[in-house]
This record gives sequence, C-alpha cells and structure tokens, in this order.
Amino acid sequence: MSVNKPQPSSPAHRSEHDSGEQQFIPIYLDCLRVDSILDFDLFLRINSGMVLYRSADLPFTERTRQRLLENKVDRLYVKGEAKGNYQRYIEQNLDKVLVDPHIPEKKKASILYETSKGLVKDIFDNPTYGDKVKRSQELVSTTVGYILR
Repeated sequence: MSVNKPQPSSPAHRSEHDSGEQQFIPIYLDCLRVDSILDFDLFLRINSGMVLYRSADLPFTERTRQRLLENKVDRLYVKGEAKGNYQRYIEQNLDKVLVDPHIPEKKKASILYETSKGLVKDIFDNPTYGDKVKRSQELVSTTVGYILR
C-alpha cells in the first residue's frame, strides 16, 4: 500500500483538499484518543485519492493507531461535511491532548490554536446559538490550564 504523507498548509486542520467534489480536512493522528468511538469517518490519502480507513461506528484502538504509525501515517482526513463533529470531538478531548507527554509542545500549541480558531469561526457564523458560549468557556478553561502548567 502506497501512502502519501499529506503536506497541508497548516499542521493541524486549516486547509481543505479536493478529491473530486468532496472536501477533506487533514487532522493529526495525535488528536485521536485511543479507545474512543469517533463521530466521523477517517480517510487516508492513497496515491491521488481518498480511501475510507475507519468508519464512525468502529472504535479507534491502540492497535489501529500502531498500524498507522508502522506505516508512517501521522495525518488522516475527515470529510468537510463532518468538520463540526470533528471540532466538537477535539474540544471535548483537548485537555487530554494537551497533557499527553508523547505529543510535542509545538504540535499541542498548533492543535490548540486550530481548535480555538474553529470555535471562534463557529461563533461568528452563528452567534445566537447558546451552546457556543459553554463551548468557549470550556475551551478558555482548557487553554488557561495548559498555559499555567
């Protein structure tokens, strides 16, 4: 299996990539927590196309993670239409990502930045939705904890 390592303009999930008509968002493998069931499908870029790697209803296990690392895969992709589910997943797991000793500080800072940027965009896009206030409070609390540790 020939796996091309993507080179997105941002190390986290800033840019979107075309594959036909479908938009894909690159994400760090390090963002995904082991033994969790994701609310979005995961894709691999193989040659010039995207291939479904793991569907949303399957658990993301340590074995899954290790197989990806053995194949030198450090980024996966999420469909653009699932970006909201991915954003909420990252927000809910950001505290675990930021204390993970296996993730370099520079990558943690990038993940935090991109997650914050995504939430701010959501707030600007739909400022009247009440859940965004709670989400932003939780993100600020996580951010302050990360800075003060």
